[in-house]
Amino acid sequence: MTKPVRRKPYLEQAADETRRLRGCINDLIGILALPAVWNGHDPAQIVSTLLDVVVGTLRLDFAFVRVGDPIGSGPIEMVRYDHGAHLKAAAQIIGETLTDSFGANRRKWPRHARSPFGDGNLSIVPIGTGHNNEIDGVIVAGSQRDDFPWQTETVILSVAANQAAVGWLALARMSRSGGATRPNSNVRDCTQAKSY
Repeated sequence: MTKPVRRKPYLEQAADETRRLRGCINDLIGILALPAVWNGHDPAQIVSTLLDVVVGTLRLDFAFVRVGDPIGSGPIEMVRYDHGAHLKAAAQIIGETLTDSFGANRRKWPRHARSPFGDGNLSIVPIGTGHNNEIDGVIVAGSQRDDFPWQTETVILSVAANQAAVGWLALARMSRSGGATRPNSNVRDCTQAKSY
């Protein structure tokens, strides 16, 4: 004889949902601050920080970013893994596997898919802005959880992609205007302007 499935009482479910939403709001606040943290950093540092935050916040098995370099030195591909992740491939291999699985046009990749790397699911969020898609990139988040991504995780990934686009556009504008593209060079420029 099988045991009946025990469902949580309504108040317990509501409390769980409230905790999850509170956590989501706290995570969003941290992600919304990223462009301020990125100010004066180079593109690779921006991508690295983005991956650290996304993997840590969502407790992912891995996250992958591919985006064009806003200062023109070619595309940037980077991957970050959870410390206990079983998959440890180079960013280039991850990128090639994703392209082989979903096609060359990242804009046509599905938003959710089974992972081509084994167990689990992927959430795929494009990085792009405006009508002219000045930025062409993608964040791929992977988790072995069968219920990945929750709606709150999708929101967090979308906001992270938007914040990456904001940081990317700021870096591209600085580069075009001859501004700072090296870490802390904007701080040096400010101190020189204030000296009498």
